[in-house]
Amino acid sequence: MRQIAERMAARGHDVTVATSFHPDRRSKVVNGVRIRAFVAGGKSVYGLSGEIEAYREFVRTFPMDAILIMAAQQWSFDALWPVLDNIKARKVFIPCGFSGLYEPDFADYFRALPDILRKFDHLVFHAEKYRDIDFVRSIGLTNFTVLPNGISEADFEREADPEFRQRMAIPEDAFLFMTVGNPIEAKGHRDVVEAFLHLDTGGRSAVLMSIAGWPAIDSGYLRHVKAAVRFAMTLAARAVAVIRREGWRGLQRLVRRGLKKSHQVIVIRLVNSRLGHVARFIDAALRRVIHIARVEGWLGIKRLVLRKLGRKPPAPVGAAPCSDIQSEGEHIATAAAPPPAPVASIESIAAKASAQPHKRVILTDLTRPELIQAYMAADLFVFASRIEYSPLVLYEAAAAGTAFVTVPVGNADEIVRWTGGGLLCEATKDTLGYTRVDPRNLAKVMGNCMREPDILARLGTTGRQRWRKHFTWQVVAGYYEDILSGKTPDIRITDLQSPEQPALDPLGQPISSVA
Repeated sequence: MRQIAERMAARGHDVTVATSFHPDRRSKVVNGVRIRAFVAGGKSVYGLSGEIEAYREFVRTFPMDAILIMAAQQWSFDALWPVLDNIKARKVFIPCGFSGLYEPDFADYFRALPDILRKFDHLVFHAEKYRDIDFVRSIGLTNFTVLPNGISEADFEREADPEFRQRMAIPEDAFLFMTVGNPIEAKGHRDVVEAFLHLDTGGRSAVLMSIAGWPAIDSGYLRHVKAAVRFAMTLAARAVAVIRREGWRGLQRLVRRGLKKSHQVIVIRLVNSRLGHVARFIDAALRRVIHIARVEGWLGIKRLVLRKLGRKPPAPVGAAPCSDIQSEGEHIATAAAPPPAPVASIESIAAKASAQPHKRVILTDLTRPELIQAYMAADLFVFASRIEYSPLVLYEAAAAGTAFVTVPVGNADEIVRWTGGGLLCEATKDTLGYTRVDPRNLAKVMGNCMREPDILARLGTTGRQRWRKHFTWQVVAGYYEDILSGKTPDIRITDLQSPEQPALDPLGQPISSVA
């Protein structure tokens, strides 16, 4: 959304973004875009919180020609349902996948959604075939466009840093695998690290960089915690100085003056600090648990926990597997199924892989500039995410000129075809739509890629050429400009066909084999 807003502003349009308050945002105007922040959050299913009425009134009365809303199942979309009829501007909506379509909690939400979607002038999808666009087709809507994601030229039109590998202590002759994404489990880091454990490198040195918000990494929230500790120590030192100079009454006067001058600022900063974000997350989680308990009872809570753990309920005591059922009169086994084995931590799997000859796993987190250099330095990007809509990281790999291997998650198969920059690895989907790859199969595909550098080079070159022509934000923003103004964009992306590529292996499908 930021890229769309800033590109529209750069093209001379008057752009205002209504969004959540962020404690690090220092200005109400960013790169020509006005920001109107609201202390709000939640989902309609579990409850909306904060300045919801103020947000509704702001949008309802704002003098605009068009409004673009991104993503269902979140507060800025859900909150507008009651006032959509009062918004006379052109209304455009990007559903972003309908991730909760198969979740029982959202059944009523999606039963009500068709009437809401009919109130929009146009819908934008990032996939030709996925649960959101299939849903819209099933209710008879045709006022939509399929647009690809965009990748910024400012990020990837740069030279690769020849010293990146040296900074990361990666040998120049090592084959570098890379995966990236948060949250760690949902983005498939476990499967990629386990695949690396089973990888046959053929005696060649290989390194896997798993880039995410690892708990032990001094980045992200840990930096903010340290900053908070330093701030607290500064306040304590100042308080001690005042007490020594003026006594306890002096400290009381100081606190009263500070509270009187900045009470409102303190409250807002507390609510919207990272502590506030954590509090709102806990609040949303509790709302969900209460909702499930009210509707489904204890069994619903149990099913939720098992779904999140990716496990099935254990067989009850006294229930025997089918193979144990014998003819009448014979003994029937009644022993309960053994409890599932504890799941090994990703860190322990990484340590085991690093202990093997010629292998090393790096669990790290990187700044954005360093992440881009990692894309450019990698020999192969590997993606095994469980749930996606239109994974941006695959476009980023293509923009970097790095070949990628991905499981068929979201519209990854279409991105393979559109960019011409990658391969598919077979994987299955469970009943809730989550993708599950066998790490041993993924290891075979990774090993085959290691042995075909010429194919990887061609994939990388094709991906970067396609990105420059079709997937920069300069190009994609033009499509949005047409849609918001009521024009039909001239989009050629869905007509792209992949160049012929020789197959690496039955498990690693070439882009020419994707329908």
